[in-house]
Amino acid sequence: MTPTNPPREPSVITVAVVDDDAELRDILAQWIESSDGFACVGCYSDAEGAMARLPKIPPDVALVDINMPGQSGIDCVKDLKRKIPDT
Repeated sequence: MTPTNPPREPSVITVAVVDDDAELRDILAQWIESSDGFACVGCYSDAEGAMARLPKIPPDVALVDINMPGQSGIDCVKDLKRKIPDT
């Protein structure tokens, strides 16, 4: 599933999903999109892809898997916090 990018409303909490498990990533995106007051603004299969795009569309929340190939989720969160501290 590719999440939609609806216009951001103050009452909508935007969420990005970073997980190497495609099935879980899609389930989370669908669940977020179907929940009132939430919008999934991006899904990424690795930390590197997330780090390249998330600073351009900073979400309110990032759901990040800890154990991923390449950069770990823990390091990804540290980098995200430095680059987009309001997430």
